[in-house]
Amino acid sequence: MATGGAEQQMLQFVPFVSRLDAGFWHELSRRKLEKYHLSEAAQYISGYYTNNSVPGLPTNLLLEYSGFEKPPVHPPYAFPCPGSIIVLNTIESFKTCDKRKILEETGRQIWDDINDGSAVDDPSLLSRFMLLTFADLKKYNFHYWFVFPALFPNDPLTTLSIKTIGSVWNDQQLQSLQKAYDSFRSAHPGIGFFIVVMTDDGTAALHELREAETCLSTEKFMLGFCDPSTMETNPGWPLRNLLILAAQKWSDRLNVVDVLCYRDYTRDGRRLVSHSLLLEGVKLPDKMSTDVLPKVTGWEKNDKNKSVPKMVNLSSSMDPVRLAESSVDLNLKLMRWRLIPSLDLEAVSSTKCLLLGAGTLGCNVARCLMVRRPDPVNRL
Repeated sequence: MATGGAEQQMLQFVPFVSRLDAGFWHELSRRKLEKYHLSEAAQYISGYYTNNSVPGLPTNLLLEYSGFEKPPVHPPYAFPCPGSIIVLNTIESFKTCDKRKILEETGRQIWDDINDGSAVDDPSLLSRFMLLTFADLKKYNFHYWFVFPALFPNDPLTTLSIKTIGSVWNDQQLQSLQKAYDSFRSAHPGIGFFIVVMTDDGTAALHELREAETCLSTEKFMLGFCDPSTMETNPGWPLRNLLILAAQKWSDRLNVVDVLCYRDYTRDGRRLVSHSLLLEGVKLPDKMSTDVLPKVTGWEKNDKNKSVPKMVNLSSSMDPVRLAESSVDLNLKLMRWRLIPSLDLEAVSSTKCLLLGAGTLGCNVARCLMVRRPDPVNRL
């Protein structure tokens, strides 16, 4: 374990960048129509990140259509992040809802998980997130905004030095670390936070966070996490809450710690881990009162570093006939949800009408009477 020093430098962390595939939005549309209806209650979702990105790529948190499943189904070697989604019913409510309250409520969940020990048993809870969205299902426009909460300590997080482990460790140590990581990942799939213990002969061993009290007595104790960042001097977002956890749980025996930011990718058929970062002498913050929620940050920012929501338009990927059918289907379901819960949608959609006259009034009536599968031959 490293000792403290005077030449501390401030740690800066790389925030997550959200990446959502088209399948996620299609699945959200289906669930909105068939399950959520007009409910604006938080619903379960799950995303994931990896630590095997090629250097230079963003620190992505990804959501796919399978993220609605419970338990989540994610690719191998991915690290799940539990989340919630709030689907608002109007663009006005999306714009005017209490963003500060949403941020603090999600941050409160992480804070409680840290203090009651839940995050020690399940470290993925340190990476909770919230997705706020409005889905215009008539035009397939989706407005959305992510919050990835990070708790603020009373003092800035600092470290003595930031190095790549390839510049500090020899080949034997790197091979031992890689072997220990593979063994840990096999025994604990999906867990991206751990304790690293290095023996004097260069052998590495990885342990769960719940074993920290036992590992603290060793000389070469390090915190470790699977780092989604690819920047040369900046660790990824998950480390922020891990350091808060360490301060809250082990500050009576630990005030300075080394941190391994483990990165693992393959290039030209060769596996590389030497670009992983070693943060030496990270000074842990003072333990904070459990009764008071620390300051929280985390609303996702755009490329210009501004906190603003995003929008995606998927209408071009939808068949025009299906778009028309979906729009009419949504209108009918809104009638049932808002006005007549007992409305028989199949009876309404199969009803045929004869409209005489197609002037100003008749055209508007015709639009209201459109069924889900209009006959292109017998239009009025």
